[in-house]
Amino acid sequence: MPSPWALGGLTLVELTRASGPRSKEDAVMERAASLSYYPVRALPTLLFLTALLVCCRFPSLGHAHDVRRPGLTRGCRDASEPDGQ
Repeated sequence: MPSPWALGGLTLVELTRASGPRSKEDAVMERAASLSYYPVRALPTLLFLTALLVCCRFPSLGHAHDVRRPGLTRGCRDASEPDGQ
């Protein structure tokens, strides 16, 4: 079996000249651009749907006051008041 790096006996310049027109016929650049563009375009929708799914599946995540310990914010309020009051 011949090596794929032998390029079929062609030099790199010859291979480029032979494959250039063929890649234009097959619209290789347009397909490569679409393969990179559409996943990026879909990211905001995917993030929104993921957040929506998480909020529906775990409703307590939207209400931080329900999951905190009762005394957690009390210490913050006491620290902001001057000493002795």
